[in-house]
Amino acid sequence: MDALDPSIITSHRNTRTRRVIWYETLEFLKKVFAEKNVVGFDMVELCPNATEKSSDFLAAKLYYKMLSL
Repeated sequence: MDALDPSIITSHRNTRTRRVIWYETLEFLKKVFAEKNVVGFDMVELCPNATEKSSDFLAAKLYYKMLSL
């Protein structure tokens, strides 16, 4: 989760300089799932926040997208 840009996800811990946006992430994942036999995945680096739920929703949405690929 920490690879995503802070403009779309704020609840993460790492501070990398190069971040990817939502559509870049989806295009990358589509290519990976099309070319490889993906048998499992996990999502890490989400730091839940009691007052801000949009990051949790984004993580769930990304997880659902990956399941559908």
